[in-house]
Amino acid sequence: MLKLFPSEPLGPAYMSALLQPFPAARLVPTGGITAANAGAYLKAGAAAVAMGSSLFPGARIAADGPRVVAPLVAEALAAVR
Repeated sequence: MLKLFPSEPLGPAYMSALLQPFPAARLVPTGGITAANAGAYLKAGAAAVAMGSSLFPGARIAADGPRVVAPLVAEALAAVR
């Protein structure tokens, strides 16, 4: 697997274009991946997606505690299933 970072500036179309000459490449986009766009990356051919700050928002966790994480994870899982 090859980490594709940052993914957000160019989006799923760029990742798909990279896969055209390298169809066996296993790309994992990271950087800006959210529940809203993860499915688009998977449809574009991503082997997996990596999420960080969209699942663990530091400011929200500091303000509201760790309970904010579970709904974000559930939303992300629902988006990619």
